[in-house]
Amino acid sequence: ARDVKVEKTVTGNQASRDEYFKITLKIEKALPNTTYAVDLKNADATTTTNGANTTSYTNAATIKTGADGKATVDYWLQHGQSIIVRSMNIGATYEMNEDKTAMNKEGYVATITSTDTTGDTIANEDYKVSGKIEKADRDQIDISFSNQRSGVIPTGVIMTVAPFAAVTLLGAAGMVTIKMRKKEDDAE
Repeated sequence: ARDVKVEKTVTGNQASRDEYFKITLKIEKALPNTTYAVDLKNADATTTTNGANTTSYTNAATIKTGADGKATVDYWLQHGQSIIVRSMNIGATYEMNEDKTAMNKEGYVATITSTDTTGDTIANEDYKVSGKIEKADRDQIDISFSNQRSGVIPTGVIMTVAPFAAVTLLGAAGMVTIKMRKKEDDAE
């Protein structure tokens, strides 16, 4: 049996490191009616709601296969978080992907890496990785989903607005001064 670790990295000057990203894990050819433990010590068991996430989700601590040896589970990970599916049997296959439509809508570019050198298929353009647990694999296969979003940060905004703001403030100060003098003249 081999462990499969899935981790999330988020980079870039316009990326949200607080956002939870959904990774769908599909297992096939696993042992029928088997429960696999999932190590959540580096992930949130229940996600929090924040500006980027308006719904709370629960990450499953176990994965139970059906009589056909198949299971599909969604996991929600933030930057720096990971899960480990423990003791997947030799011959089992896995496929993991992020929602391509959501990633493109948010402007993220995905890069997927894997330490499974015996045959992972990585399709970065589809936000997907698939592989098979084999005897030649390491004791733990590490798969990393990296999302990157960068852009040009506007600079010079203050220098563009500052002259107009200064003129407006000086004009307002002048109006206040004129009204105060007029009140003083009327009082005399």
